[in-house]
Amino acid sequence: MLYSAAIVDAKEPRHRQQRLDLEGRPHADSLDVTVEEVIFESDDRSFAVARVAPIDGGTSFRAAGQLAGVARGECARLRGKYVQHPRHGMQLEVEHWEPIEPRTTAGIELYLGSGMIPGIGKRLAHRIVERLGKDTLQVICEKPQRLMKIKGIGNRLAEKLTQTVASRRLEAESLSYLRAYGLGPALARKVLLHYGPETRSIIMSDPYRLAEEVKGIGFQTADRIARELGTELDAPARAQAAVLHVLGKARDDGHVAFPSTDVIDQTTALEVPAEATKRALADLSERQAIVIDGTLAYLPPLYASETRLALDLSRLARARPRHPGAAGRLERVCQNLAPEQRGAVEATLGRGLVVITGGPGTGKTTTVRAVVALHEGLERTVALAAPTGRAARRLSEVTGREARTVHRLLEYNPKLGFQRNRSNPIDAELVIVDEASMLDVSLAYRLVGAVHPDASLVLVGDVDQLPSVGPGNVLRDTIGSRIAPVARLTHVFRQAAQSGIVVNAHAVNAGRAPRSSPKRADGTPGDFHVIATDDPERALDLIVTLVSERIPRAFGLDPVADVQVLAPMYRGTLGCDAINERLRQVLNPATDAPGPHGLRGGDKVMQVRNDYDKDVFNGDLGSVRLTSPDKVVVDVDGRPREYSKKDIDDLQLAYCVTIHKSQGSEYPAVVVAIHSQHHVMLARNLLYTAITRGKRLVVLVGSPRAMARAAATNKLAVRHGRLRERLEGQARS
Repeated sequence: MLYSAAIVDAKEPRHRQQRLDLEGRPHADSLDVTVEEVIFESDDRSFAVARVAPIDGGTSFRAAGQLAGVARGECARLRGKYVQHPRHGMQLEVEHWEPIEPRTTAGIELYLGSGMIPGIGKRLAHRIVERLGKDTLQVICEKPQRLMKIKGIGNRLAEKLTQTVASRRLEAESLSYLRAYGLGPALARKVLLHYGPETRSIIMSDPYRLAEEVKGIGFQTADRIARELGTELDAPARAQAAVLHVLGKARDDGHVAFPSTDVIDQTTALEVPAEATKRALADLSERQAIVIDGTLAYLPPLYASETRLALDLSRLARARPRHPGAAGRLERVCQNLAPEQRGAVEATLGRGLVVITGGPGTGKTTTVRAVVALHEGLERTVALAAPTGRAARRLSEVTGREARTVHRLLEYNPKLGFQRNRSNPIDAELVIVDEASMLDVSLAYRLVGAVHPDASLVLVGDVDQLPSVGPGNVLRDTIGSRIAPVARLTHVFRQAAQSGIVVNAHAVNAGRAPRSSPKRADGTPGDFHVIATDDPERALDLIVTLVSERIPRAFGLDPVADVQVLAPMYRGTLGCDAINERLRQVLNPATDAPGPHGLRGGDKVMQVRNDYDKDVFNGDLGSVRLTSPDKVVVDVDGRPREYSKKDIDDLQLAYCVTIHKSQGSEYPAVVVAIHSQHHVMLARNLLYTAITRGKRLVVLVGSPRAMARAAATNKLAVRHGRLRERLEGQARS
C-alpha cells in the first residue's frame, strides 16, 4: 500500500516530490522528461544512463536502467524508483519507458537539433520550429512539402528529415507495442531490427513467426502474445508452431529426428490437443515444413543431411585397388608399430573409408603419423583436419603437417557457404579428420560430400567420449553399422600406463571410480588427484585455492594460461558461472571500468563461434588485452583480434568452461568440479571426457559418490535418427 509523503528536504526540485513505498524508497509512478544527454548505452541496448529534465520544469537529474533506444532530445514517460547511487547520488532507476511527443517548441527544437539527422544543427532546427510551430513533427510526417519553404532545406534534406522522424516515431511505437506484451528491451529491439516497419502487422497476423525467425524468442513467448491476441488453444497455427518448437528443441538436445508420438506428448504438455497436433504434423508435412519418415519427424535440413550422408559414406566405403608400391612402403612405415596399429595403417590402403578409435595411451597419434607417412611415401596428397581450432593445431603439432578446421578445409564463407562440395571436391587423395566424435550430422554431410569419389577418408576419434554438441552421433553410428573397417586400439603402452591420468581414464571407462595416483619413485606428486568434499561451498573454495595457489606453486604452471577448470553445467554453486566469477575475483580483480559485455583487461575468454574474418575458431582461448566502451582487443595465440559491440557475444569468460566445450582440447592442467548437484549430467562419458583433457595434471574436486555414480552410469543418451539404419541398409544392397 502506498501513502503520500514528501521527501524530507523541502528544497528538492518538484520531480523529487514523489510518493514513497512502505520501505521508504522514493517511487516515481510516472514522470515525463526530456532527454538532455545519453551518457552510456550497453552493447545489447538493454541498459542506458541518461541525463533528463522534467518536461514541466525542474532540475535535470540522472536516470539509469531499462532505457533501450532512447535518444537525445526525445521526450519519454519514465516509470521506476529513486535510489541512492554510491557514486552518483540520487538517480531514477528506470523500470519502463515509453516515448511521447515533445510538448513544447523548445523540446521539438532540441529533438531536431540533437544531431540525429546529418545536416540539421541547432540553427536550422530553430528555423524549422520557428516556421512550423508546435505542430512541427506532425507537419514533417504528413506535409513534408512545407519544409521546402524553409531556407537551408532542399529536396534531399527534407526527404531525409521526413524519413528519420517517421522512422523514429514508428520505432518508438513498435517498441512500446512489444513491451506491452512483456518483451524486455533487448528482445524488443531484436524483434524490431528483424522485422523493421512491418513489426506490428507481422505480429498481429502471425505471432508464431517470432519463435521461428527471431533468435532468443521461444514458443512460450510467442504463444503468450498469440493468446492475448485471441488465438484458440486448438488453432492450426498454434499447433504447427508447437510442433516446430518441439522439433527445434529436440535438435538442440542432439536428436536428428523425433518420434511423432513424443511430439504429441510434448505438445500436449503445452496445452495443444492431441488431435490438433496430429493435424499439424500432416499439414506441416504437406507443405514440406517437416519430413515424416515412418515413425520419426524431421526438420528438412536434418533429413537431407542424414540421408545424403548415408549415401556418401556408403560410396566411400567400397573397396579400392591397392597402390602397386604399397607393400614395401607399408613394411618400412610399420616396422616399429604394434599389431593393432599396423592393422589400422594397412586398412587405409584397401578401403575408401576407415575408422580408427581408441582411448588415451593406445597410440592413436603414432598410428596417424604412420598413415600420413605411408600415403605421402606413395605420393598421395594428404589433408588433415579437425572440428575445432584447438584440435586442428594439436593435430598439426603431433604430425608436423598443416592441419585445418573442417570449415576451413571446406573453404566455408559466411555469405557463400561451403565452397568445397560435390562439384568442387577437396584437393586431396586422403583426408584424415581427428576428433571425429565431435562431427554432427550436418557438418559430416558437408565433409563427406566434398571428398573426391576416388579419394579416401580416415575418421580418427575416441568413441567413448561425449558425442557432438550438434545433432547426431556420426562416429558411433558409422562404427556400429560395420560399413567400413574399424581399427580399435585397446593396448595401453607401458609408458602411458605409468600415468595416473591414463590409468583413471580407462578405469572410469570400465565403470570404476577414479582414485588418486601415488607419488612417483622420485617423491614428486602423481598426475591425478581426487579431493573429496560433499560441501559445494567448500569445493568452490578448494578449486579457487588450487588454481590460484597450490597448482602454480607445486607444478610451476600459470594459473590462467595453463590451468583449466571444467564443470558439467553453467548453473549452481559448482557451475561455470559461479566458478568463473570467483576465479575472476582472485585472478583478475576489477581495477578500471569494464568494457563491452563487462569484460576486463586480463580476462581469460573463449571464442564460441567460428569467425573466418578474424581467423579464430570455436574453442579458441584468449586473453583480453584492451577494453574501451566500444571494443575489446583479445590476444589469441599471440595474435591480437579486435571485437566490436556487434560480435562481442562470440566471447565468454573461460576461467571455467563446460566439459562439452572442452572437447577437442588439451590443457597442461585440468581441475574438474564433480558433485551431486550435477546429478542430471553425471555419466561415464562425461567424466571420461573431462579426465582425458589433461596432459600433465588432473584434479577432481567434489563428492566421491558423484564421481562413482558418474563412472557407473553408462547411459548413452538416445539420439533419435536413422543414420545407422540407413548405413546398414546400404551395406546390404
